[in-house]
Amino acid sequence: MKILIITANFAPRGASSAIRPVNFVKYLKRQGHKVNVITYDTNTLTVFSPPDVSLSEKVPLEVEVKRVSPGPLRKWILRQKAGSYEEKCKIKENAKNNLFLSLLIPDPHIDSILNFFREGVHQIKSFAPDVLLTFGYPFSIHIVGALLKRCYPKICWVADYGDPWSGSPISELPRPVWRKWIDYQLERVLLHLCDIVTVTTDATKELYLSLFPFLSSRIEVLPMGFDPEDFENISPKPRPAAEEELVWFVHTGRLYSEARDPKAFVNALSILLQDDPNVRNKIKVYFVGEVEDSIKAYMLTLPAKDVIKFIPWVPVRESIAWMKAADFLLLFGNRGGVQIPGKIYQYLGSGRPIFMIKLFEADPTVKITLSTEDSIIVMNDEKQILKALRSVLSRHRVISRLKGIGYDSPYAWSRITQKFSEIVQQFIKKEEPY
Repeated sequence: MKILIITANFAPRGASSAIRPVNFVKYLKRQGHKVNVITYDTNTLTVFSPPDVSLSEKVPLEVEVKRVSPGPLRKWILRQKAGSYEEKCKIKENAKNNLFLSLLIPDPHIDSILNFFREGVHQIKSFAPDVLLTFGYPFSIHIVGALLKRCYPKICWVADYGDPWSGSPISELPRPVWRKWIDYQLERVLLHLCDIVTVTTDATKELYLSLFPFLSSRIEVLPMGFDPEDFENISPKPRPAAEEELVWFVHTGRLYSEARDPKAFVNALSILLQDDPNVRNKIKVYFVGEVEDSIKAYMLTLPAKDVIKFIPWVPVRESIAWMKAADFLLLFGNRGGVQIPGKIYQYLGSGRPIFMIKLFEADPTVKITLSTEDSIIVMNDEKQILKALRSVLSRHRVISRLKGIGYDSPYAWSRITQKFSEIVQQFIKKEEPY
């Protein structure tokens, strides 16, 4: 098949949102498909996320990547004086309180739709793809897919959702109540045009079928995943001599209050330290990656701050080294009970036990966590977490180094993209050249 991928998140952007499209490209190409990509230019991709060379190296040289300029809004953002990564994160956090953003429907990438559409038309005429695959978020990319589908109805359009749109229980940017009807109606129009919709969890599929029953024969679940090759030839992060016998808890990736709640964990940790000050010599908690300022500030007001350390953003390979060094990988369940934190799949690949804190009994992440040995699952309750922490410390690091799962896992990207290919093959339409 010839597959044209349109995404606003791609290499070299060092962010979790770029992992899915990059690995789709890698393994679809390896499985014999011809793949072209349309994405933002490098400056736009890295304005808020540092470049990650390891992600760029995953993109096969034979894949043609067309990079388009952003619209006027994003160009204005690029011109803002934000030198360090921390300053850029602050701009992004301030955006949450910007009421103007609520007028940008469906999201602040709407001003780039025309540039993506123009390149999409050019690619369809020159590359003649069988399949158009759009990745959202941002959902503006799905509008590009809808416009191209209207112009070229014989192409098979697949809309891939990393997160739900109108029915999402989590919204990182402000979305007033009055927008719910507008978002729903716009999404309904787009989904009527779409041949296949792919979502990442069974709970998301159920949500979409409740909102859009007409999707019953056109919606499939393709989970997030991990690439076993990413974990090869990476040693665990070396420990300082003073921490060799400590129990390490490691959390990687983003931590922001709209999606996850770490307060009960740090509160329980603080109680533990108050009850037994010697715990300072038994445990260390590392947050590796971007942590929202408000969360960080809260943690630094508690006794837990004595055993917590924040490590700024690191590339994927270094993040994996941190995972492999952990005694427990810390995981906070998502609010809403619909989505699964993407980091859990990387956690699976590392082979380390998971310390999961769930917000709901029916959290879909629980099933995956249970597949890992020695993992612990507790409710987001201080007493339960405190009891679990005491149990962990009583073991004094008796957990052995575990072997990560490999290519036979249903969460390996090779398996996920193979399933994608099989699904699409059923929908491809025989057509005349464009």
